[in-house]
Amino acid sequence: MKKKYNPKFNFYKKPSKKEDVPDLKIDFVGVIDKEKNLGQSVLYGKIDFPKNKKFKSGWYAVDAKQVIKKVVTQDANLLYLGNAPLKGLKLFLSGWHFRGVGEVLADKIVNRGNMNTLRTIKGSSSHIQEKFDITEDQAKSINNGWAKTNDLAHYDILLNELGFTNVQKKHLREDYGLSILHKLITNPISLLGTIPYLSLDEIKKVCKRLDFKISDEQIIIAATNHVIKKKETTNGHTCYPFDRVLDEVIKLEEFEKDFVSEVIKKSNSEFKFTKKNDKEIIQSEASELRDKKITQEINRIISKFERGENKKSFTKSELKTQKTVDLSDEQIEAVNTAVSSPISIITGGPGAGKTTMVKALVSAVSDLKLKLKLTAPTGKAATRISTEGLKKYNPGTIHSYLGANEPKSEDKFDIMIVDESSMIDIDLMSSLLNSIPDKASVVFIGDADQLPPVGPGQVFKDLIRSNKIKVSKLTGNYRQASMSGIAKAAREIVRGKIPTLDNDFRNDIVLNDVPRGRQADKVLELYFDTLPKSGIKQDDIQILTPQREGEVGLYNLNRLIQQRTTAGRNPVFTNKIKGKGGEFEMNFYSGDKVIMRKNKVKELGLVNGDIGRVLRKSGNLIVTEFNSKEIDFSTKDAFDLQLAYAITIHLSQGSDYKGVIITCSSEHKFMLRRNLIYTALTRAKDKALLVGEESSLNEGIQKLPDLRYTNLIETLQTEIKDD
Repeated sequence: MKKKYNPKFNFYKKPSKKEDVPDLKIDFVGVIDKEKNLGQSVLYGKIDFPKNKKFKSGWYAVDAKQVIKKVVTQDANLLYLGNAPLKGLKLFLSGWHFRGVGEVLADKIVNRGNMNTLRTIKGSSSHIQEKFDITEDQAKSINNGWAKTNDLAHYDILLNELGFTNVQKKHLREDYGLSILHKLITNPISLLGTIPYLSLDEIKKVCKRLDFKISDEQIIIAATNHVIKKKETTNGHTCYPFDRVLDEVIKLEEFEKDFVSEVIKKSNSEFKFTKKNDKEIIQSEASELRDKKITQEINRIISKFERGENKKSFTKSELKTQKTVDLSDEQIEAVNTAVSSPISIITGGPGAGKTTMVKALVSAVSDLKLKLKLTAPTGKAATRISTEGLKKYNPGTIHSYLGANEPKSEDKFDIMIVDESSMIDIDLMSSLLNSIPDKASVVFIGDADQLPPVGPGQVFKDLIRSNKIKVSKLTGNYRQASMSGIAKAAREIVRGKIPTLDNDFRNDIVLNDVPRGRQADKVLELYFDTLPKSGIKQDDIQILTPQREGEVGLYNLNRLIQQRTTAGRNPVFTNKIKGKGGEFEMNFYSGDKVIMRKNKVKELGLVNGDIGRVLRKSGNLIVTEFNSKEIDFSTKDAFDLQLAYAITIHLSQGSDYKGVIITCSSEHKFMLRRNLIYTALTRAKDKALLVGEESSLNEGIQKLPDLRYTNLIETLQTEIKDD
């Protein structure tokens, strides 16, 4: 089995055992006598600094292991803070680990104890109560909170002091650990572009707090990394046209264009430049390394692949699917390619026969007595595999498979089948490829015409276009006459053709041409009356919309549906949502349909996009139901839930529903594009009802998908070895 690889951009691997948890223990040491190099340590009391070095008055942060027998080692990474990190300490004590403390009490405690506060709160509850003149409950809360945080406390205090947010702190812990001290000492501004949501202004404040002088060149390089990273997190680009990056850098920092261009071009170690469609493209070093890591893993899988005696070319009669289904030549060829190749791709649209082919492939794997692993990017997609008669193989999400632990012995397999592969972003793909054992193979199945992943890159599409991976394309042309109206319309849409649609509800795809101002009412009519009367239950209906805002945006539709279903009772909890019109409150009631908006596999067993129900409140917990299991949410975790009667089309990827209501309003026409409409339509199994102006729908179908800039194809073509 391959050993774990944990690059900076890999957010899916976690420590496997208690002893593997990264050491984040730091100490705060203050200089009390510059002449004698004497100091005071929070952890060890009086200490000595190296006698052959000069130290400033004030406080330093240091790796706790670099204070040995009350002496700071010669090679210690000492981050100079000057003033004691009291602001960070106050924020720490007022955080969620210390219930009932709050900002006012934290301020009182720290003002009374200064840095000695950290020594005091290590003591007993009674000592804490007496020292700070607080209540018994408050003292117990501090005592319990410290017991939970302990070795991580000083690390958290330091990051609080420097102004990092909770999300940023999480990534700093996972990506840098104690090496953050060296980074902050040598070049803190280089963090820009590597930590999510970190702005140029924020990193400048960090530099100012550390009294770190920044050159114009450093600011330009940092601003460039920031712009590139923003394009990745916001639009999914893993590289970008240099001229556009240049313009945005100049907007951030008002330097001369020629000077900015010269500095960036000279930074060969920071950026890579390539040509794409006669445009000069810039890519960050981290993005380039990520592309290369993927190609390295593919080369490893190819070179280590062994099928041994388990080789066979299957015929139609040897493959089991369903009694009434007759496999096509292209399906049989896809199966034989998949079982004999280290890495292969099977792609096709609705009605192409992917589901039948997967059953045949599983039949072949079973016949060859190979151990199989079935995965998908979302819980819904994994559940759908189970319902196709493959439940005994225990399909699960990629996140669950990667999980919190090193792959266990029982997780070894000969072949992995990954469904809905078009949803896999480049970070997840890097982790997944790295996890494939030597000698094993992997088959990626998906629809290349769907939307790209929510995260960065478009790996599935790039792998196909590179011509370096064996690809089987299923067309389903042999069964076109029996295809549903949904499948036929989807095929026309993906080619940019406008299908012939009407409002005849006897068809499985229906266009409701409704002007703005009446569209929300029509959606509600279809949801509450029309579809249920046709035999499709509300639990099997999903409303899909391109946008959050507007008459048929998800905020308004969710509110309107909630008013007619669950509202009027006491809310189970309330979430604050930031919309274009400002912040507003969203109440959640017992019975509400909700969607998970973050990956929390380790904590809750859920991934972004899982849909469930609110059941009730139990003490401080919100009890929900996901995938037929009761899951308890803390008040903090509940902020990751949103109402889900209506969801965005992007979030629907990997799922299918008996009935789908799709909004195609002119108020969202800048979002309506061919692959967005195609993706929404192909979520429907039995009925697809479109609501909006026909002109907006037709205009969207004729718009090409947004171009996503990536450099993976070129890297694959250069780095992947030919057979």
